[in-house]
Amino acid sequence: MRENEYKEILSALLGLLNEGVHIVAGQGTSIFYNSVMARMEQMEPADVVGRRFEDAFSHMDLESSTIYRALQAGASTVNQPQRYINASGKYIHTINTTIPVKDADGKLLAVIEVANDVTQLSELCDRLAHLQSQVGTQETSKKQKLKRYHFSDLIGRDPKFQKGMERAKRAAQNDMPVLIYGETGTGKELFAQSIHYGGTRAEALYCAELRGPAQQPAGGASVRHRQGRVHRSGGPGGPV
Repeated sequence: MRENEYKEILSALLGLLNEGVHIVAGQGTSIFYNSVMARMEQMEPADVVGRRFEDAFSHMDLESSTIYRALQAGASTVNQPQRYINASGKYIHTINTTIPVKDADGKLLAVIEVANDVTQLSELCDRLAHLQSQVGTQETSKKQKLKRYHFSDLIGRDPKFQKGMERAKRAAQNDMPVLIYGETGTGKELFAQSIHYGGTRAEALYCAELRGPAQQPAGGASVRHRQGRVHRSGGPGGPV
């Protein structure tokens, strides 16, 4: 079998691969460049084969090229991620294996590079990471928008109100459970948060259950008061 026939068989075999294949002779001239590699790098095989590597790929940063490193230093690269700009100016992401082929005397015969295009996968991962960060930002924003009440938000001149404020402030300085009792709409939640964020448990999770008296049912039935539950909030107890 003649040499050109071997080349035809090799070309047909490499053309069946899903990976990009680029073979450069030891002196730096490209001798094979399959269609998969051509699509990735937006180059015509006719503009690559027969030309010196650095001339055909003058638009690239040669120092970061695994082929160029193999030609210059005989360095092998296995499964190395690469990100570079192709001829159309688009960034592509590949996983490259580049092997220098040497004879028995150590002379460089050729450099073979096989590249797996992972551009779409990389872009998908970037989009997913971006969406995840957006969700995290939205959750943080929601948390930041939650109103936190402090004693400075509670304003009143009534002596009973002032007395209640004094008791609440004293309660905030210890970690004992606190019972807040009152009709619906009298500000139990405002007092509970002020006690939580105004004292020793301010950095702990706020968790309180506020219970007022049950409504008087129609028909003169007896009134039943619902019993509350003590929720722990950081220390031994929190507002109830």
